[in-house]
Parts: sequence; C-alpha cells; structure tokens
Amino acid sequence: MLKWLWDTIASPVLDELGIGEPVPNKPLKRIIWIMTGPLSHFPIHAAGNYDGSSHTVMDRVVSSYSSSLKLFVVGRKLQDTDLGITGGKALLVGMSKTPGLRSLPFVTAEVQMLSKICSSMQLDPVCMTCPRHEDVVAQLSDCVVFHFAGHGQSDPLQPENSRLFLEDTQLTVSDLLDLKSRGSAPFLGVLSACLTGAIDADDLIDEGIHLVSALQLTGFRHVVGTLWQVDDKMCGDVTEKLYKELVEHGIRDSAVYMGLHNAMLATRKDWIKTTLNRGPPAASQFPRQSVEETEGGSTGETEELTLRIRDLAAKRLRTTENGKRLRAIENGKRHATLRTTAPKPGKLVNADWIPFIHYGS
Repeated sequence: MLKWLWDTIASPVLDELGIGEPVPNKPLKRIIWIMTGPLSHFPIHAAGNYDGSSHTVMDRVVSSYSSSLKLFVVGRKLQDTDLGITGGKALLVGMSKTPGLRSLPFVTAEVQMLSKICSSMQLDPVCMTCPRHEDVVAQLSDCVVFHFAGHGQSDPLQPENSRLFLEDTQLTVSDLLDLKSRGSAPFLGVLSACLTGAIDADDLIDEGIHLVSALQLTGFRHVVGTLWQVDDKMCGDVTEKLYKELVEHGIRDSAVYMGLHNAMLATRKDWIKTTLNRGPPAASQFPRQSVEETEGGSTGETEELTLRIRDLAAKRLRTTENGKRLRAIENGKRHATLRTTAPKPGKLVNADWIPFIHYGS
C-alpha cells in the first residue's frame, strides 16, 4: 500500500511540483496535504518504495496536514518566528490507568520525561495523573503546551463524540470546541493516544471532524496526533525526540514539524534496519487481533507492505438492527501494524512509526 500511494498519488504530485531527488546539505521543502474522501485514511507522508532508494515522501519533503483550505490559508498568514515563550504552563496529562481499559505502562515515564524537558525550556510543567474532566478543562484555559498520553477513541457515527479517556468521563471533540477563546493562542498540543486524527464517519469524512482539528479550532498553533492505533512505548520515543527538537532550536514553528519529521526518520531507520532487512517476524510475536486488512499489490514475488489501517469497527462501535448503538472499548495498547501480502501468510511487520501526523502552519 505504501508503494501504491507513492506510485499513484505522492510521486506524481511531487513531480508536478518539481520536487525530485534530495540534494545533500539542502533543506527539504515542506508540503501541507489536504486529503479528501477515502484518502483521508491513508498516511501519504509515509508513502514510498522501500527498496533502499530515496523514492519516499519523507526523503523528499517535510509533511504536515490541514483539515480544510480555510485553516490552511489562516495558517499561512502566521509567520515562522521564535515565539520566545518563557514561563508559560505545560499541561501534561497521563492516563496510565483508565477505568475499564487496559493499563498503559509507559505513560508515566513519558509524562515524567516531558516534565523535565519542559522545565529545561523555562516552561512550568503541570503534571496531572488520572485527572477528572473538570480539572483538565480548567487547566486548558491558559496553557501554552497541552500533552495527553492515554487512550483515545474515534466515533464512526458521531465524530463530535470522539474522545480522550479521563478518570471520570471523556474529553470529547465537542468539549474542546466549547472552550472559550483566549487572548493568545496556545502553541502546541500533542495527543499521544490512538485515533486522535482519525475520521471513521464515512458520510462526514470531508468535514475533518476529529480531536486534532478540534484542538486547532480551539486555537492551538500546532497539533500532533495519530491516524490510527499506536504503540504505547513508541509514543514516548517519538514525543521525546519531538520535544528535544524544541529544546535545541527554540519554541518556534519549524522546530515542531521538523522535530516530528526527524523523530519519524529516526524510528523509520530503526524499522528498516531491524524489520525490513531481516524479513517479517512470526505472527505469534504480536498480539492477536481481528483487523480488516486492505490488500495492496498483486505480484507474488514482491513483499509489498499493506497497511492495516482500519481497526475492527465493531470493537469501537456497533449498530444493532433496531438502531441502538453499542460501544465496546478495545482492550489493546496503542498499536499499529503492517502486513506483507505476497509472502507466507501470517507474517506481520511492525510499523509503529507511521501513524504520527502534524497539523499546523
């Protein structure tokens, strides 16, 4: 599927823009993707032919996303500048244990690590462990940075109810949109949870309603989220690299999208070295899941990677014959996988670096 995305969409677009092979020591150009229809489910930023060449999007451009042309135009009016933010509040919410859901053992370490990094940037970290809804909303009113690590869920029927799970209830898209506007825009929101940038409501797919876009509309200058399930440990690894880029280059726009890009390059490099170069591991090494698979590629000789983009919808939301909706929360960790189509069945390739996305100017 990554190769198909490259051949049919990404490569033709880059060719039309005159963006070819990367030039050593020359900064990469940046592209903001506005995906529509079913393409909104696909990670165009990860498209490529992973055969050892530079025929990949990430080797040629730095990718960001926008949910609409209007937000894109507004964002382009903002100048990339060192904001010189000092003394602001960094709200760090960690939900290592959520009632009714599986524990996330790496969340606590993620929040502790980010607290130290934020302190080094002269930000005031406010760490909240398993907080209640009203407490999070109150702290959101004046933070510069908002980081959530925990469980997330996308609602396929009512995307305004897509949510982040807290101790007593959920923080939904509607809750975020109801937040009062502020005098100054917060700088960065990072939703280190599953499905925060996912749109599962097919009839509303072009509306761009998800948790990431909700934070943007609330006023956040930059938001980092995920397209589908993500691995618990990988979330901490990626966000650590992202925040360290801010430490090195200052709290500025380019440090956010370059930080995520570089973090994904590093994790992709490890993935290629440890996974692709040695072949896919046995399926028994991964949790057993029932997942709808999108097959990509038709040749029997080539190990084309096929994105397992859609988690089983029935595990998140099911509709009965009489129209009553039954929710079932998945008891899995923040996880994403790929499957090879042509070789031996039952072989999986871990690809936890792919789902992370950046929305912003």
